[in-house]
Amino acid sequence: MALASSILIRLTNRTSTTLKKVVAATEEMEDVPGQIRENLYIKGNATQTLPVFRPLCNLCEFALSHTLVQEDAVYCPFFNPSAMAEPPGTNSSHLGSSPLPFPIPNFGNAFVEISALTTLIGSSVAESLILGNQGGAGVAWAAMSAFGLMDIVKTCVGAASPGWLRTVIGARSENTDAAVGLEVASSGRGRGAMKVRRSYGERGPSGLSVDASLFLNARRKQTDSEHKIKWEEIYAFDKLTSRGLAGFPDDKPYEAAIAPKNIALPDPQAYTARRNIKKPSKHINMTPDVYLYGVKPSIPLTIHGFKFQSSSSVLSKLERASSYTTLLAPSALLLLFLGLVARRPQVLDEEIDIIVGQFPTMTQLAESSLQSRVVIGAPRNPRKAIWWKAAWILGALICPLVTGFTYLFLAQQTNEIVMLWLMFQALWLLGRMLVHYFAESPKEVIAPRLLYKRPWETLPGIFRERVVNLMVALSKYMISVHPRQEHAYRDNASTPSELRRIIIETPTMLNYPLNESLKLSNYKMSQVDIEIHAVIGDPTLVSAVWLANVPGLTFENMYDTCILSLKLPLFGATSQYATIPCVHFLAGVPALEPLTFDEETNQPLDSVPQFYAKGRLQEPQCTWWYLIPAGERSWLVVRQDFRSPVLGKHSAEVMSDERVTAILSRGNLLISIAHVSDVKSALENSRMARETLTEILS
Repeated sequence: MALASSILIRLTNRTSTTLKKVVAATEEMEDVPGQIRENLYIKGNATQTLPVFRPLCNLCEFALSHTLVQEDAVYCPFFNPSAMAEPPGTNSSHLGSSPLPFPIPNFGNAFVEISALTTLIGSSVAESLILGNQGGAGVAWAAMSAFGLMDIVKTCVGAASPGWLRTVIGARSENTDAAVGLEVASSGRGRGAMKVRRSYGERGPSGLSVDASLFLNARRKQTDSEHKIKWEEIYAFDKLTSRGLAGFPDDKPYEAAIAPKNIALPDPQAYTARRNIKKPSKHINMTPDVYLYGVKPSIPLTIHGFKFQSSSSVLSKLERASSYTTLLAPSALLLLFLGLVARRPQVLDEEIDIIVGQFPTMTQLAESSLQSRVVIGAPRNPRKAIWWKAAWILGALICPLVTGFTYLFLAQQTNEIVMLWLMFQALWLLGRMLVHYFAESPKEVIAPRLLYKRPWETLPGIFRERVVNLMVALSKYMISVHPRQEHAYRDNASTPSELRRIIIETPTMLNYPLNESLKLSNYKMSQVDIEIHAVIGDPTLVSAVWLANVPGLTFENMYDTCILSLKLPLFGATSQYATIPCVHFLAGVPALEPLTFDEETNQPLDSVPQFYAKGRLQEPQCTWWYLIPAGERSWLVVRQDFRSPVLGKHSAEVMSDERVTAILSRGNLLISIAHVSDVKSALENSRMARETLTEILS
């Protein structure tokens, strides 16, 4: 040991000659193992030996502790924290010995950093698999390889997020929209939902869907309470739904289907609603085009079990073959999760009702009427279920976490281990591409499902009620995007029961029964007290005529239409209330502003009239004008501040056609109507819309 102490003192010498003598003297010692030279690296020595795993003697440990910080020190891989790494003095281009059948270049940690960049490479195959386009097993196969892993994380976040959030965070892609669609819920009024709506501009959504499960559950329970209709604006159909909608028959638009004359009315009160219409539009089909699926939908939640079994066997073999498969943890967890989901019953229902078509807007031309189609009983997309979202959330959380730990672990390994890991990644990358190529896509299952048009007269009552729910949802959407804004229609009837009570249960009259003594000259004003019981605004009417594909009635033509339910006077009335098609517009002047014009000449005082196009945003102080027909050339005019409730008692002014024209032609109301003929044209549209509502609600 005295000799060993003297050797340790000599180790402090920084010359290479002294170091070599120390090694030579150490080999001659009897109490020092002869293999210690195999554990020493001499700086500058061209021949180096790979470390051998054996315990170190006290002499070596003490020597290394005194010489580790020296420039020409003796290095021991079992004492150095970076034990498995090459010595710092090694040439980077040197090819050392390797347990593999081929030499491995020494790239150091830079090789691991370069391989980590492969996770940032986009992969359309991995994105398609993680979205379930090749079935449920493809979700596990997508995370097998590290290549394109960050793209998988982004896709998982986008698929698990609602449509508005996906747009805000920038996780939206064409593949994500094709997998889960892009919808905005009816309750979406936040900044993200408005961003989606603004991005589509005048085009608007491509459709609107209503989940009929709430309605069907309330019907089964036979509850009298009105269910709340929830809808979603569809801006991009998912692939499964769009493939089914591609089967629409090529019908000629607006080709009237003449119904048989002897058809029993399903509701005896429907005749009461129709009898007062002297000239019904029998030449126009005023019923929606309703389509149903020819066969029952059958969409598998996951792909066949064969691929699950094959994936599980491959995973187990790989885990037994190598202990460096840390990155397979996301695939294993996703596979286990999807295996549990596959044991659940399939999500197959027919409770989704869809309106397909470009919604009416102010830019629509009368010559190019838009056609709408109603699909009853569309299947629910399985990938919108909570289990798929949970799988995507799990993948978005686990993949980056496990990947980070994997590369931290690989940074401490030798090049042989890193190369072995890369070979496995290339193998799984090849397997992922093969699965994507050979796996059968579940979207092919929906291909043979064809749609057929069902005549309105043969539809069951429950299907008609579901069409009414779609119409109500569409009217609420039209209110939400209306230029007059939502609060202008807060008193409008908005439920199917209210619409039936107004249109079906209440008798319809073309004119308000005005006493002959009140029909005075054009210049003398008369006041009549009336009571408005209910209002059906233009959003509901334009929704009805668009849903029924009535030609010539665009959003602009229906802009000033409405239907009022009024309490009738006591004289000559057979019913207490009556439904009367009317005209309304939102004037840009206060309600209390006097109508100043020359009473003797019946000419307006202002010389420069101002008329504004329809669809203009309302002024801060606006007034609702309701023009109720009261005879051949008489009108009841009601003016009410739009911030005040419309329902209730009002004082109406009796006006003639000439007086109405004089007021409108003045041009100070900031509207587009300039003559009583425009009012009568809007009145005819209101009456036609009332006919359409009667057909749909009866």
